[in-house]
Amino acid sequence: MKPLEIKLNREFTKLQKELEDYWFDEGNDKISNFVDKIARENLFKIQNISQEIEKYCKSQDFTIEKCNELIYEFSYIVNEFGKYLSSDNAKGFTKDLIESTMGESKSIIDEIKILIATTYYANLQKLANKMDCRTYQTIGRITFILNTVTDEIMNPYKKLINDEINIVENILHDKAYEIEKIETKNKNNKSNVKKIFDYKKMDKLIKDYGFEEVRQSGDHKIYSNGEKSIPVPQHELGKGLSFKIQKQIS
Repeated sequence: MKPLEIKLNREFTKLQKELEDYWFDEGNDKISNFVDKIARENLFKIQNISQEIEKYCKSQDFTIEKCNELIYEFSYIVNEFGKYLSSDNAKGFTKDLIESTMGESKSIIDEIKILIATTYYANLQKLANKMDCRTYQTIGRITFILNTVTDEIMNPYKKLINDEINIVENILHDKAYEIEKIETKNKNNKSNVKKIFDYKKMDKLIKDYGFEEVRQSGDHKIYSNGEKSIPVPQHELGKGLSFKIQKQIS
């Protein structure tokens, strides 16, 4: 090899080692910290909405409209995080990861590019091609490190996020079943309601359900089955009152 060729090759080998050393040490730590920060922040967002949904589904103030708003917010955060992580997203996670972890390796890569160009224009094309090939090999090893470290940290968080998704699905399934039971019960109650406006017929109906007259208070007879007491006015009943009494009976 010519003296210039030897000199350029040594400079390249030195820069190549510096680049690999950076990514095996400081760069590795930066990858870990960045991935952990991004994953943890999004997990906490998802967990917070999940807990809010669970709490709201147990609330006495529950409404389907408000619940749908929380479900939309939960789905939006999960989907946006998925899009951010997607390798197809040119402005997403991979871009931010590289920009946040490059550090001094960026200047080393720039030096390598200049060195390869210098070698090429010094009529040492064969050495320049060899440097180019070795650079791609180094980048391949760095990419492997980047992907391996990212997966090791991100995958447990992804599992926790999937757990939260399953929790929310179960909560909503149980709530839907609860609502369906209530609606069915109300529907059955309405279908069982009879048009009874005659108080004497109401007295007979309540006795048929196992209630007995225990006392009379003013113009009301008080019936009881041992667990609850129901007053029945001894005059013509309105539609609303008739429905209320029959609902108490059933």
